[in-house]
Amino acid sequence: MRLLKFVGWYEIAAGVFGIATTAWATSHPASIPPFGSAWIACAFFAVLIVGGARLSRGDVRGVRALLAMNGAQVLFFSIGGVVWRFTDGLQLSIAVDNQSPQVFAGLAATFLVGVRASAEPFLIGVNIVPALIIVILLVLVRRVQRDRKIQGSAKAAPVERR
Repeated sequence: MRLLKFVGWYEIAAGVFGIATTAWATSHPASIPPFGSAWIACAFFAVLIVGGARLSRGDVRGVRALLAMNGAQVLFFSIGGVVWRFTDGLQLSIAVDNQSPQVFAGLAATFLVGVRASAEPFLIGVNIVPALIIVILLVLVRRVQRDRKIQGSAKAAPVERR
């Protein structure tokens, strides 16, 4: 249960970091993203905060949203001007472009979606951290559901009296 709460707090921190980074980017003229994408990015980051808050209290009802948000962060690409890149939190990525393989590691908050949104002609990669979070969430949720099922069947069992 501690790991579940830790993942919840991690998701909260990542969401706050994403919103703060987006706010900073929109306030600097040299890095202003399109207005609509900033709002969409903040909505994605807010989902992480809400799902993380539920997990931090031991409530697994936010897991589906967190699975979707982390799933959206696993694969990123730029192919022929079409771009998808959503990263929030820790990053350990392996990517291949038209020249060589690359490895990225660190802390990032990126929401880049669109057509001709990048000068990169070809890039495809995988972010390992959200994939690990997905595995952790699935294992922990199964464990919580199993424990609740065991507790529920223990309560429903008839009591033997002597």
